[in-house]
Amino acid sequence: MQKLSQLSLILTTAFLASHTSNVLASDNYPNRPIKLVVPFTPGGSTDFVARLIGEKLTERTGQTLVIENRPGAGGTIGANYSAKAKPDGYTLFAGHVGTLSINPGLYKKLSYEPATDFAPITAMVQAPLVLVVSPQSSVHTVGDLIKEGKTKQHGLTYSTAGAGSAAHLASELFSSMTGISATHIPYKGTADATNAVAAGDVDFNFSGQKPSQPLIEAKRLRSLGLTSLERMPGDAGEALVSETVANYEVQNWHGIVAPAGTPQPIIDFLNKEVTAILQMPQVRKTLADYGYETIPMTPQAFSELIANDRKKWKAVIDRAGLMLE
Repeated sequence: MQKLSQLSLILTTAFLASHTSNVLASDNYPNRPIKLVVPFTPGGSTDFVARLIGEKLTERTGQTLVIENRPGAGGTIGANYSAKAKPDGYTLFAGHVGTLSINPGLYKKLSYEPATDFAPITAMVQAPLVLVVSPQSSVHTVGDLIKEGKTKQHGLTYSTAGAGSAAHLASELFSSMTGISATHIPYKGTADATNAVAAGDVDFNFSGQKPSQPLIEAKRLRSLGLTSLERMPGDAGEALVSETVANYEVQNWHGIVAPAGTPQPIIDFLNKEVTAILQMPQVRKTLADYGYETIPMTPQAFSELIANDRKKWKAVIDRAGLMLE
């Protein structure tokens, strides 16, 4: 009995010491530079959003936020590295719909588990895709495309930057919701996939709205509609795919998570700070000019977004028979 009592005392003391240490660390946070891991190369959309938020977070906290790019394997390399980092608030992960919601259903073996390896902090921004066709096409509306997809002898073709990309899953979701026949034609990159539509080599494509805008304005692409359920203020004249295909929605969202086990006071602090940054008029304008809508939310709401999109895209992946090694 005496040994059990001593063991109990030791375990209780260890727990209290650990808990006290976490509280003290939280109270003093941040007291050194913070690392924000971006799982893609510099210059992309995830990198752009991370650097903008990081710059403002540096200004507000007085501690430098360092962007560390760890690209590869669809974002899984950076995600795995971040998931295994010390949960002290000094390594954060710039996640997005692909790394946090799509990859778990897309890869046979994933080196991290978003639902248990990360603590959501907040979503930051979202942007729809745009459904485009060639200007030489006889298709002028989403309804026209659906009709052609159901009547064309060998069905339609669509281009993407590769299997499992946002454009790929958006196309598969569109095909399943409309009942059309469409064949996937993968290209080496987004530019090649978009140019294939402009040249008339494939029938349609789901592209990033802002990157496609110059081609649309130059009449090298024809826009059929955005994949959001509602228009942003600058999109008043744009059609929505959901106006023809009820409830069709694809949003490319980005957010920040921390390794699981990060003290709650640190999660709450970061949520408050990033939310304040996203509400700054100049930040909102900069992001809007890039095609993004700011969507700050509570950690719980972000967790629900991740889970709901994971379920949605898993169903699309299973239905299409997609699976990557």
